[in-house]
Amino acid sequence: MRVSIDNMADEIMKGLEEYSDMAADEVKKKLEKLPTILRKTFKQMHLLVRQVNILSPGP
Repeated sequence: MRVSIDNMADEIMKGLEEYSDMAADEVKKKLEKLPTILRKTFKQMHLLVRQVNILSPGP
């Protein structure tokens, strides 16, 4: 695609806006998965703490 010097800034801006939209969509997808990931992590941490307490009970 050929772009004149006069239109170069507009074309660069369009490309940056497209990139921004794609990046925002990717972030949205990752954030939608976050509650599930956190729930699994906390569950694993809880199980690990229980195992440590069973193996070395306090006074």
